[in-house]
Amino acid sequence: MEIRPKNPAALLRSGFSRLAQLTGYGLGLSLLPGLLLFIWFFCRIEPGSGEIAVLIHKTGDDLPAGAIIATEPQQKGIQFEVLAEGRHFRNPYFWGWKIAKITDIPAGKLGVLTRLYGREPPPGRIIADGDCNKAGANDEKGILREVLRPGKYRINPYACRVDLFDALAIRPGAVGVVTSLVGQDVLNNDLPAEARNTYLVGEGMKGVIPKTLDPGVYYLNPYIYNVVEVTLQSQRFVLGGEDAISFLTLDGFNVNVEGTIEFSIEREQAALMTHQVGDMEDVLKS
Repeated sequence: MEIRPKNPAALLRSGFSRLAQLTGYGLGLSLLPGLLLFIWFFCRIEPGSGEIAVLIHKTGDDLPAGAIIATEPQQKGIQFEVLAEGRHFRNPYFWGWKIAKITDIPAGKLGVLTRLYGREPPPGRIIADGDCNKAGANDEKGILREVLRPGKYRINPYACRVDLFDALAIRPGAVGVVTSLVGQDVLNNDLPAEARNTYLVGEGMKGVIPKTLDPGVYYLNPYIYNVVEVTLQSQRFVLGGEDAISFLTLDGFNVNVEGTIEFSIEREQAALMTHQVGDMEDVLKS
């Protein structure tokens, strides 16, 4: 059988192709450790226990004028959503990040949220609706109505600020008289005549609310409600010594009368009595 010699050009091309494959494979293997090190040291985000990671998008659409938080994923800037504890990887060319503490509300406390981003509220309104769980295009700046109860929360510190206050505890034998600090003003012409100049107000208005709080623990926003504890237990006032009643009779004799007065405030009348007269010291003086 006659053996024909192969085309030298074809052999050369085949040889170069094989050499390129081997070279690329070897080059890839040599670069793999460096790539893994780059990913581990420069792309790894690992918030520890009790921490979150706030992401900063370096590329994307510009934020609207005055905005400080990116409410959409395609926008650049500080992202509203945060990363929880664990291990995450992001390309450092497109992303930056900062590690922050989670919000921890201890027992016996409550957290009041203040939204730091969004539209300016209308004049005269200080309370904003919504929460800090999800960002919306219509969010307004200001103090939020809802409060945080004891627990741990992953809240972006660049989007919402949290201020701690004591929870309200009404002791047994007492009630809480509530004053609404926000709502419709009683001094307006929209109210019917019978609703004006009253000591107690209806729902959605500023002023003292007829309904009182029973004994227990309450988590009320201190910027919306003011609560005064009023005891329902029997009170004694001793009329003796300097507090004794003294008067002159018709024939000119001085008579001193000593005694003890015992009284209590009824639950249904606590709000009205407190607003009409005042606290327990004012009741005693009156």
